[in-house]
Amino acid sequence: MTKPNEQTWVFTFGFNQGHDNCYTLFHGTFSTARAKMVKHFGSKWAFQYESKEKAGVKKYNLKYINRYGTPGVPEEDKK
Repeated sequence: MTKPNEQTWVFTFGFNQGHDNCYTLFHGTFSTARAKMVKHFGSKWAFQYESKEKAGVKKYNLKYINRYGTPGVPEEDKK
């Protein structure tokens, strides 16, 4: 169940950070999602966005990876 101020956040990776041209997703508030990102990837990532569109997922052909760094398809895209 989604609580107020919670949503799915998009995180992108910069070059030479181990996951070039990729993005991942974490759910929570701005701060809790960011904490989850840091827990799984440390500080080797670029930006946090409110949506795939704002992150440029399609525009830049970014590839999804899960929280363990494995390529795949986000659950929300499987529906």
